[in-house]
Amino acid sequence: GYRPHVFTFDQRHSVNRTERRILLWTRFHFDIDWVKHVRNILNTSCSCKCTVTTDRSAIQDVDAVVFHLLDMYIWESPPTYRAPHQVWVVYSAEPPPHVYYTGRSFIYPQYIFNWTLSFRKDATVFAPYGHAEPLQEKALETKRRSVNLNYAEGKTKMTYAIISNCVDDAGRYSYIKKLRHFTPIDLYGRCGNLTCPRNSSCSQMLKPYKFAITFENSNCKGYISEKFWNGLVRGSIPIVNWIPEQVPDDAPPKSYINVHDFKSMSDLAKYLDYLDKNDTEYNSYFNWHKTHHIVHGFTMWNQFCYLCKALHNQSIPAQVVDYPAWYADDTCRQWTILSMITRRIKNYFL
Repeated sequence: GYRPHVFTFDQRHSVNRTERRILLWTRFHFDIDWVKHVRNILNTSCSCKCTVTTDRSAIQDVDAVVFHLLDMYIWESPPTYRAPHQVWVVYSAEPPPHVYYTGRSFIYPQYIFNWTLSFRKDATVFAPYGHAEPLQEKALETKRRSVNLNYAEGKTKMTYAIISNCVDDAGRYSYIKKLRHFTPIDLYGRCGNLTCPRNSSCSQMLKPYKFAITFENSNCKGYISEKFWNGLVRGSIPIVNWIPEQVPDDAPPKSYINVHDFKSMSDLAKYLDYLDKNDTEYNSYFNWHKTHHIVHGFTMWNQFCYLCKALHNQSIPAQVVDYPAWYADDTCRQWTILSMITRRIKNYFL
């Protein structure tokens, strides 16, 4: 079907080999060693075979050249060689406000890329941070026979949030400040006074909480980061700040609470208090466990499995993408000096 900002061609050149080769042309947030993370995922977690390198002299022999959008600098020119079968992929794991905010976004020619690799549904390679799948028949039977768990048991704390960026496009900090007037919230990260170690012991620390604030930093099309999926996996009820265009198609039924469904923070706090005192209603937010399971790695590098799979898929047509227009076609605001000032006022004073 028709896809805006994408132009397809009749013929696609391809090289027939069992292993696809990927070249990482840029760094990743200045990190030259991101190849280690990508290689580790490709070797351990993916169903298709791909190899990865940062050796630019290998360009004549690779199937994909990947450019991280936030590391495309004016002094770093794109390759001068381009094989007919090669796809050039622009990769972004961040929503557009981050891209505009850095001011180093769209310096390469408009039609230089063939594919987009992103969390957005309309990307060439849709690579979500996580997703939920219905259980197969056999697993369903097992779940039906299993005893109904009480998910409220052992949970002695109310709500936590982990936020490191206090000024953002969605105004998360301002929501939390208002909500804190009515209900206790333990705030971890740079915006709070608590710390959670960046390893598995963090999950243990968060187990006693009934609710997890998993607000996204931007309200962009399809932008659901690992925060939401982590919340589900850890066994808390996620509290989200999604707009309609952001809601994932595959979020398990009745698995989260949306702040926008309430007239005020006071109303939301009352509802959380009601769930806290009513185990039956609290447990109804976990009924999805009987019908769905989460497919989710705690790492964003899983996105490269989706790329690897796509490189083995011969049905994707030859194409180019107008990548600045594709990124701009979104529900969140583009960055301006005024929006930066507004964001700061909104977060700290409102």
